[in-house]
Amino acid sequence: MNKTVQIKYSQQFTLSAIYFLMYAGFSTWYPIINQYFMKIGFDSIQTSILASIIPAIILVAQPMWGIAADKMGRKLIFSSVLLIESIFLLAFIQNGNFLYFFFATIILTIFYAPLGMMMDSLTLDFAETNNKIEFGKVRMWASVGFAITASLMGFFTENNLKIVFPIATAFHILAWFIIILHLQLPKQKIVHVQNGKLKSLLNRRILIFFGLVLLLGICTAPMYNFYSVYLDEIGAPQKIIGLAIGLRAFIELPFFFTGNHWIRKFGMKNLILLSAGVTCLRLFLYSFIHNPYLALIVDTLQGISFALFVVAVTEYVNQKFPSQNRATGQSLFNSSHFGAGAIIGNLLTGYLHKPIGINAVYFIVCLLAFLTTVGFYYFFKSEKTTIQAERF
Repeated sequence: MNKTVQIKYSQQFTLSAIYFLMYAGFSTWYPIINQYFMKIGFDSIQTSILASIIPAIILVAQPMWGIAADKMGRKLIFSSVLLIESIFLLAFIQNGNFLYFFFATIILTIFYAPLGMMMDSLTLDFAETNNKIEFGKVRMWASVGFAITASLMGFFTENNLKIVFPIATAFHILAWFIIILHLQLPKQKIVHVQNGKLKSLLNRRILIFFGLVLLLGICTAPMYNFYSVYLDEIGAPQKIIGLAIGLRAFIELPFFFTGNHWIRKFGMKNLILLSAGVTCLRLFLYSFIHNPYLALIVDTLQGISFALFVVAVTEYVNQKFPSQNRATGQSLFNSSHFGAGAIIGNLLTGYLHKPIGINAVYFIVCLLAFLTTVGFYYFFKSEKTTIQAERF
């Protein structure tokens, strides 16, 4: 094996290891953070407010971090925010009132917000200059780390949820060392984003697309952010909750691994449409299920509704933005879906949870998911019509 090929595979291994460790850290605390807030004494309204801080900060911080990374260098910004985030996770093992956790969540999220987006942007940089690296196959290792750790956390957290935060810190410190010591980015010019050029990229059609992505984010927020609460309410023990979260991530693996194959076979637009439709189906089924083991069966749809959605939207946005604005483009995807969409979805769930129950909440957002799927269908249909008209 020659030196060039060795370097290529070394880069792929490094990226995969960072994804694994970073998402292993996320899986310890993020899926159960709402359950944690309720266990330490906050009610559903207070929990929904705290839960909405994360996507609210993502909405504001991600585009700012994306522009900063494009201007100042992605490795510098990425490694810095990861280190600071690792330290602030430890604030959550302290006892405190609502105000303490309100500000602790704000500070943590400022540095948590850009991590996934920046890692995706770095991987896309490598994929562009190295045909041996495919985004989906590398991104798959995030699901591996998430799945393994989330499955094990259920056994460690049965009597003490606070333990998840130092474990997350340990994973992220390891990832930081790998970034500092082994990650060598492809050579890039530091490009200063021109406001006029960036505004021209954000045309009416791309804004409509991000609007639809936001609507789907509203629908998925209760399905992801309140899933541990849902399982707890329908009688699942903590071990099953951990296994369920891990199962979802395991199911994503083959879909991330084969993501590029499905894009070549069916196209990005059809995959986005399929993912939205399957999300609608999942929410409909959850709304009628009161047995945690039946919920696990529905979780087998995770690969289509989440993994293929992430791969397809990431590549779609990647095509719409030039390389020098790639981090900005990915930050807009994340801030619309996991930011603004999640804010509204979390607040909606918190407001409706107590009076009507989580199952009824799932049914309501199922209707919105259906309308969003129809919206994607007509959006992509009109895009084809526009392209055909431009040819003439």
